[in-house]
Amino acid sequence: MIAPVTIARNPRLAAKALLSAMALIGATLQGCADSPKLPLPNVASGTDNPIQISRTQIAHAVTFPQAGSEPGEAQMSALFAFVAANSVGPKDTILVQYGGQLIDQARAETISARLAAVELHPSVVAGANLSSGVVRVVVERYVAIAPDCPEWSHKPSPNYQNDNQRNFGCADAANLAAMVADPKDLAMGANLPAQVGDPVTKPVLNYRDGMPGGAPAAGGASGASAGGTSPSGAASGTSSSAPSAAGPS
Repeated sequence: MIAPVTIARNPRLAAKALLSAMALIGATLQGCADSPKLPLPNVASGTDNPIQISRTQIAHAVTFPQAGSEPGEAQMSALFAFVAANSVGPKDTILVQYGGQLIDQARAETISARLAAVELHPSVVAGANLSSGVVRVVVERYVAIAPDCPEWSHKPSPNYQNDNQRNFGCADAANLAAMVADPKDLAMGANLPAQVGDPVTKPVLNYRDGMPGGAPAAGGASGASAGGTSPSGAASGTSSSAPSAAGPS
């Protein structure tokens, strides 16, 4: 903000004051025009302090008896021991892979059902390079590795180019890596389920049918809501019952 300039009574002093004010205004405008626009840092994938997203896979093979679609007790015990040892939870991506034969598909679906029974969410995947009688359970995880903060590898001054300091955004990136519930969301967006449009269109249909309040008319008759008015302007608050022929008692 530029302070107001007081013009002196002396003409020479007034001229000097005016020139000084014009120079100050020019320098201010020049500084605003030449100031570079600093880009906002992307703490998830910035160049200075990026969050490293690492994908890991751990696998376990389940062997089935010949011509059988049910695993033995020893195989299931080993599978659940694998699940417990690796702290496999509902948020993990679990793939149940099989070689491609029909009986192997049935075996994979059996393993998938056993895992779903303990509140896991596996997916059956075909086409793996596996022998018949072997089903592979693969647990896929994403790990967020925070940057090493603080980052003072470069001196903050002098900074003639007005660049961001190397430590800029480092704490934000470290906090995000520590707080994110699923690091996979930093690598790719989550798939949204199919949306149902009926709740959105129902009020419009009710309005066109003469039900501005959105409540269905009594008896299913269109435009019979109490005290309402249909879009055509006709009153819709009349009762369908005829008056009694008997007089008041």
